Amino acid sequence: MKTVHIVVEGQADQVLLGKLLDDLEQSVHIQFHVAEGRQSAHPLARTLQVRRGEPVALVLDADTNDTRMAEEEQSMYESYLNFTSKGVPFIVILMRPSIEEIFFEVPEILSNLTGKSLESKDILVGKAAPRMYLAELGVDWLRLVPSLNEQQLGVLRAVQPVAALRHFVHDITENLAGTHRQLDLAISA
Repeated sequence: MKTVHIVVEGQADQVLLGKLLDDLEQSVHIQFHVAEGRQSAHPLARTLQVRRGEPVALVLDADTNDTRMAEEEQSMYESYLNFTSKGVPFIVILMRPSIEEIFFEVPEILSNLTGKSLESKDILVGKAAPRMYLAELGVDWLRLVPSLNEQQLGVLRAVQPVAALRHFVHDITENLAGTHRQLDLAISA
């Protein structure tokens, strides 16, 4: 069975992405590596790429809503990994502005899990500053993850950039992944 290494910034990212990818583990071994924040994530991804010679996905929060800044940052990380890739498939995914934004892409799921009604202004603010706004709403999103049912997971799995990550993992199982995938994977519009 093939292995795909997924490097994330923190434990919470692993919990959510693990849940969103768990249905793929029948055909590929997904091994998460939790970095101690953003600064150690990309060196960890490069080390895995060079030492293990197996596909790597680097998943980071963009920590910005600025498209230009996010694209520059993504390009920088892609160049960093491409330099040592030697044909090993990899992908860089920036969650913009952060992974929590996924809950505001499908606000019905967030409303259903929390019992809180979200108006359009709530959704806009949540997309712009998801961490802050979830805290303001008193929502610990990490505690919501185990409550996600299969239908909700199916909907969240289709949201970009989760769908792109799933596609990359699927391509690995089918030997279709190239050495580098350039994708505009911003969650927000």
